[in-house]
Amino acid sequence: MAELKWKEAIIKVLEEEKKALHYTVIAELIAKKGYRKSLGATPQDTVSANMTTDINTNKEKSVFAKVDKGY
Repeated sequence: MAELKWKEAIIKVLEEEKKALHYTVIAELIAKKGYRKSLGATPQDTVSANMTTDINTNKEKSVFAKVDKGY
């Protein structure tokens, strides 16, 4: 399987789990499922940054919704 972009990997994890997850859990699942090989030094920060940027840029059109702090 080709490596997914961060956003694609985050969406895939959330679709599979069908519930809100903390960004640290999302990062762990991306690594465990092998959706990304190059995780970098702080994958949880990358997940958080990707989701936050998408929400701030796209507002209500974002594919992500913040339901709680870190979720």
